[in-house]
Amino acid sequence: MSRNVQIVATAAAIVVCAVGWAAFSLHRYRSRPENRTVVPMGEEIRYDDFAFSVVRSREATGPDRAHGGAGPGGRFVVVTMRVSNHARRVGFTFRPSAIRLVAADGREYAVAAGVPVVACEAELPPGATCTAELTFEVPADAGPLRARVGSSFTPFDLLDRLRHGPRELALD
Repeated sequence: MSRNVQIVATAAAIVVCAVGWAAFSLHRYRSRPENRTVVPMGEEIRYDDFAFSVVRSREATGPDRAHGGAGPGGRFVVVTMRVSNHARRVGFTFRPSAIRLVAADGREYAVAAGVPVVACEAELPPGATCTAELTFEVPADAGPLRARVGSSFTPFDLLDRLRHGPRELALD
């Protein structure tokens, strides 16, 4: 390799490392509990043209007996969410698996398996809104819960956390 190529390669490696370190540091700073944004019930968290809000939440004794009950020491939390498509030309397909409940200690809970989900029927057309009812099974000791949109492993969610920090929806 020529000397110029080595210099350019070294400079590129340094820039990539510096950008990675800065992104990691920003993510750690934004992830601190004191930097968390909790949106009150009824208000929206907006991701580009799509918005999510909690309409209401309640505890339930469990789904019907055909689906079994909560495990030992568990409880069911039913969350009614409004999903809005503020786009002018693009449809949106709501995926219930994108919603998680988060406990005060950071544990996350997915929509309960085997429990029917009352969700938006199909693709949500531009300008439309729908309501989804999601059931979560959580331990009795989970404490105060909040709803979070997205998973922590997608590039989209990582970029959103870097930009805004953790954003969650209050359930009460």
